[in-house]
Amino acid sequence: MNPFGHGRHLNRADFDEILRTTLKNCTSRVAFERGTFKDVHRTQEGLWNIEMDVKGERKRVAAKWVVDATGRKASVATKVAGSFY
Repeated sequence: MNPFGHGRHLNRADFDEILRTTLKNCTSRVAFERGTFKDVHRTQEGLWNIEMDVKGERKRVAAKWVVDATGRKASVATKVAGSFY
């Protein structure tokens, strides 16, 4: 029996780096930058505008899909609660 309970446990920093590397190798259309999530809004066209802080500069990207992989914090889900239509 695992003392941490049922489920999988992983090193989050290592996992994030593997995910970034894999995505970079799978596409040439996306630029990846390390940043801090700030806000998200859904446009009338159905896209998501994601705002983040990258090295002190506020940046915005548009995406068709957003994956909240922030764990228990649910940083993205908390910002969009009630905004799905």
